[in-house]
Amino acid sequence: MAASTSETTCPTTGRYTTMRDSTEWLYAALRPLFAASVTEKATFDQYFQDAEVLLNALALDSDPRFRDGQHRHIRPSWTGLAAVYDRYRSPGANPAAQLAQQAAVEGAEWGPVRSGLFGSSAERARKATEASLEAFTVPPRPTPSARPEREACNSAAHAG
Repeated sequence: MAASTSETTCPTTGRYTTMRDSTEWLYAALRPLFAASVTEKATFDQYFQDAEVLLNALALDSDPRFRDGQHRHIRPSWTGLAAVYDRYRSPGANPAAQLAQQAAVEGAEWGPVRSGLFGSSAERARKATEASLEAFTVPPRPTPSARPEREACNSAAHAG
């Protein structure tokens, strides 16, 4: 499946310039695949953001340093649309907050835990979803670009 990359890729390398651009590409690539079963755009938007949040919690839980308390990873670089749109939500509509609440309230009976995710551990699920909540609600700290060409590509992509 080809996707339009004219405004989201570096004109020199053809690579995506930011994780938000990559997330938007993934959204655009997946949307047609689910169009027949999820006809409402708003419903697909919610499912997509719910999936981002769950994947973030699973990524945190997959890191043994996180599970052992040696490493606290607050904001992965790919938090995507759920984090971008957090500031525009009405209270109680944050998918990360909803996921953390489900994990805490349902514990061992929560579907993902019952299905074997988070090592079938309600405590691991609670810990990862709470950390994920922070990732999707704490504003990112500005960081300098690691590569000069990325800085140039980001500037070029946003100048138009």
